[in-house]
Amino acid sequence: MADSSLDEYIDPRGGDEELVSELLQTVKKAHRLRHLYDILRGDTYSPDRYYGKNEKSFDDAKRWASLLASRYPSDAVEFMNRASEEFTHYNLKRNTVVDFLAERGIPRDVFEELTPSWTELLLLAYHTLYDPDAGVVTEYELLLAHSRLFKHRSNYAYQYPELDLTDLDGRITAFVRSHNQNKSRPLTINHHSIDDEEVVIDFYQESARVAQRVFDIRVEDEHGDPLQPQIKYESTYAIKALSANISKEDDYYEVTYSKSTDKWERFLGVFFEDVFNVTDPLDDEQRKRTESVKQVLDSAFDALSMEDATDDDVIEAVDEPIDQLAEVASESGAAEELEMDTEQLDSVFASIELVGIRVRGVEEALTDTFQVSSTATLRDWTDKNVTAEDSLKRVVSDADPKSIGFIFRGMLRGEDEPPEEFILQDGVWKAGPGGVSDGAMEILNVLFQPHDE
Repeated sequence: MADSSLDEYIDPRGGDEELVSELLQTVKKAHRLRHLYDILRGDTYSPDRYYGKNEKSFDDAKRWASLLASRYPSDAVEFMNRASEEFTHYNLKRNTVVDFLAERGIPRDVFEELTPSWTELLLLAYHTLYDPDAGVVTEYELLLAHSRLFKHRSNYAYQYPELDLTDLDGRITAFVRSHNQNKSRPLTINHHSIDDEEVVIDFYQESARVAQRVFDIRVEDEHGDPLQPQIKYESTYAIKALSANISKEDDYYEVTYSKSTDKWERFLGVFFEDVFNVTDPLDDEQRKRTESVKQVLDSAFDALSMEDATDDDVIEAVDEPIDQLAEVASESGAAEELEMDTEQLDSVFASIELVGIRVRGVEEALTDTFQVSSTATLRDWTDKNVTAEDSLKRVVSDADPKSIGFIFRGMLRGEDEPPEEFILQDGVWKAGPGGVSDGAMEILNVLFQPHDE
């Protein structure tokens, strides 16, 4: 059924064709594009009018994309950037987003009956938070702060006995002003108090100048030939971002980061010393120990301490709790969380194998650190190379348990991708020497997160 709800005549041919194409690829459907258009012009129906059985009452997606590109180009681009970079299951907790929007007027039955996609969740956020007079989404940063995924990133969690969360505004402002006054790379820090015992801090810092290739027809004041464009280089100062969640637990403070702290180590060291009087905040001793990793390691150490245990017994003692964790994760809805089907996730978990053991600082072991070849498992290696006198127990006989790491390999991104390695050591999981991909990291965070919440 055609949508004839607009009284005014609108020429649908306006707008930049490239932007129209991007909107059709990103926002895609007519009812979503119409919803965004109504939000930006400040005249909306109730949320359920756009979704569910009403979706088909809006037609001609290109018309609405053209109108958005013509009348609200910058707002449309901002929406698409947020949809692709921020409002995704990789970054946010869906339930928290729903709670936040429900508290601000979106009826809960909209979420329960319509099961909106992430793009539609962002539209619902705009629906209740967008101020058409100011042209801004009020409380958007607060919504992100409340909903960001921190709990699942246990490999980026640290614990401290004390952190002072009072007067953060003054201390952070003083730190930023001092930092930027010293002609360092420009920096901005936003922070949001979730409650008296929890705060989210967002760091934004300029990175080194990067040259990127562009066609000359895209460069202002250039007169290239669109039939034969030439490659030019433009320099840009990209901005890197990192978020930290600080919360008061029973008898300690926990800091969890939204992603890897690689390339942030020096900055975070300065920031925490200046703002919180904490030195070496990313030291391994400060890392949060994960109960599920401890479960695997305790099983291995128990087997290693048994006088008559064989290498096979030790390997079995490691494999069994990994299988149990995978089973619990699969049953807890992890597949849905990762947007995979259950069979895919089970296949990923089943591919995880123990392939090596790493021992640091052992004087009388076979080697301080060893790892099997890329095609073998640790069981294969011990079957072919380790004598009774040089068993796994011999390798770790004088080692501090904290120095013993078990190395695993798995097809963490599926059968068509190269295998990736990770290490369990001293109560935490770590990436192997070559690091792990973002996709593998999501799998491992789900595997080792607590599932009893």
